[in-house]
Amino acid sequence: MGIAADPPIALAMPTYQSERYVSEAIASVLAQTRADFRLWVVDDGSTDTTVEQVRRTVGSDRRVRVVRLGTRHGMIAAWRVSAVRALAGRPRWFAWVADHDLLEPQWLEALASCMTDRPDAVLAWPLTDRIDSDSRPIGETAEEWTTDGLAPRERASAAIWSIRGAGDMVYGLFDARSLVEAGIFRRFLLPDLLLVAEVALMGHVVQVPEVLRHRRVFPTPSLPRQRETLFSEALPKPWWTRRLPARFTHRCFLAARLAFAPPPTLTVPRSDAAEVAAAAAALTAARWLRDLPSVVARRIDHGLRSASRGASRGVTRWFAPAVGESRPL
Repeated sequence: MGIAADPPIALAMPTYQSERYVSEAIASVLAQTRADFRLWVVDDGSTDTTVEQVRRTVGSDRRVRVVRLGTRHGMIAAWRVSAVRALAGRPRWFAWVADHDLLEPQWLEALASCMTDRPDAVLAWPLTDRIDSDSRPIGETAEEWTTDGLAPRERASAAIWSIRGAGDMVYGLFDARSLVEAGIFRRFLLPDLLLVAEVALMGHVVQVPEVLRHRRVFPTPSLPRQRETLFSEALPKPWWTRRLPARFTHRCFLAARLAFAPPPTLTVPRSDAAEVAAAAAALTAARWLRDLPSVVARRIDHGLRSASRGASRGVTRWFAPAVGESRPL
């Protein structure tokens, strides 16, 4: 299928160890009713058959480019690389697509139409429901969240304090310029939440009231999974992701950026937004410090219990060896 050299929409699919789902995910992208897009698939050093599945599914479709990273870089680096490759063609709009989710055929057409109708929008996202590992509906739908009808200061407050569903919004359609000004994907825990907060300071986040995306739900909780997947040995965790609460680091960053290096397309009052971010950071820090003693106590108790269980097992092995097993010296 031939398309213009620089289509107006760029899509990026970072992928890693997704041989079970990636073919179906790509097929749902290629089946879109709006076809003027370029899809970049960036594999983050998979050791299974993910890349082979990708190439088999893509076939000769000229809309798709496949890039394979030599070693695993981690989710943040893979998302950044895929976006940078996709944005090199200077598209008007950009979206990430997941290597394990499914899209309705009208997903892209509906989001692009929404962005066209709303020149003040920087991100459009659809209602999203949940499916299990076998693609069966779970019956849950993501919360609605939009900045429609909010005055600039109210929008700044909502972006910094009350975003819900960032893990779904990040798979919406972004204004490409705003995405670049928001740093694409920063090296923080919950980077999707920080990204949505930044772009919401530049324009409106709008929602298409149709279920157009089906998010596959895995049993591993989101934050523990992110701690393992966002970074790698090649690109280790920054110090601020090791102990500090994610939302505290976000709000400190936003306060500093708004005070010293605001984005050129900021559409909320700079001083108001900086004040909201600083107040949010201070309150988050106060709550964290209030709860810190109990958190430390729980961790110490957990460590002592684990050590006690380990010692108990060692004593049991010493005094009650299995039949035919020699006692260690």
